[in-house]
Amino acid sequence: MNSTNQRNRQFPIVLTAIIVAVALAIAWVVVLGIGQQLITGLLGPDRSPIEMLHIKLDGTPLVVSRSMDNYSGGRTTYRTLEGEQVELGDDETSLNAQQLSSRPRETVLIADPINWGERLTSSTDYGNPRIFWFTVRDDSREGFVYFVGYDSTTKLPIGFLDRTGFHETPPLPENMFHLQGFVYTYGTWIAGNGRWESPSFYPQFLYGLNKEASPAPWFTFILDEGRIWQIDLRKRTIESFAESDDAISMNFVLEPVHTRPVEQPENGKVIEPAEAKTETQRKTVTRLAVRHADRIEVWNATSKKKVVYPLPERLRNLDSLACISLGNEQLLVQIDNGYS
Repeated sequence: MNSTNQRNRQFPIVLTAIIVAVALAIAWVVVLGIGQQLITGLLGPDRSPIEMLHIKLDGTPLVVSRSMDNYSGGRTTYRTLEGEQVELGDDETSLNAQQLSSRPRETVLIADPINWGERLTSSTDYGNPRIFWFTVRDDSREGFVYFVGYDSTTKLPIGFLDRTGFHETPPLPENMFHLQGFVYTYGTWIAGNGRWESPSFYPQFLYGLNKEASPAPWFTFILDEGRIWQIDLRKRTIESFAESDDAISMNFVLEPVHTRPVEQPENGKVIEPAEAKTETQRKTVTRLAVRHADRIEVWNATSKKKVVYPLPERLRNLDSLACISLGNEQLLVQIDNGYS
């Protein structure tokens, strides 16, 4: 009886000790957390800055260094390849390298199935009302795709696009575009100044329309077997852009506008080149870059003029590379271990 009473008297003491121990442990965690934040704030985060390349409009490469700071939000500095610090204006435009993938390798006997996220892309014709367009790929390894459009107000289908044009009925298999193994990946078989993306409840193609882009955002380019097609989503028409038996992938890239003023003899006035007036008043234009086995072709998609850049032998078999068009018949090719 006495031992039972003794245990009953000890239980509250043990419980109190457990509660105090837990409270002290929590307090130590809080103190250590606050201390770590204070040390980080005073001494800076214990990690190196993030560095990348910035290409100016004149083709000058700069090293961008971004340090992460919990209090100031970080600091960005620029330096030349020789280490000299450079100040850039807030409106300074960068030329970003755009991906050009290699053709998919031959599939093995056992391969992952192609899911719906890899079979669908979506965009719009930017009309009023908008027509939402989807590319629908089959689940075969070779890959055959067609377009289907939906009215954004009625939510009803308006028709289909294939190699032969616009139809109100689904396309025949032989009229679909042949992707030659590609699934939807950036810088492969579809390109345009409009945005193509995987379907979502909050599509990004509804925002940031560039009305000055040339060609207009409702023009889409498709890399098919032996040919590149140009599709006008507004007019629902298709035409051959270029024949190409060995094209691998394509993407749109920015190119700086090099204004070379010309003095008119009759009145002495200085004028800008026609391209700078007609294509854009901004600093850049867009070009269609097409990767081939031994070269990259950069097209003016409006005039259908192109510049051909031979690829060095050591770059031809890379799975992925990216390029920047500098204009004046200069191309910068980016690979994983730097620029060349």
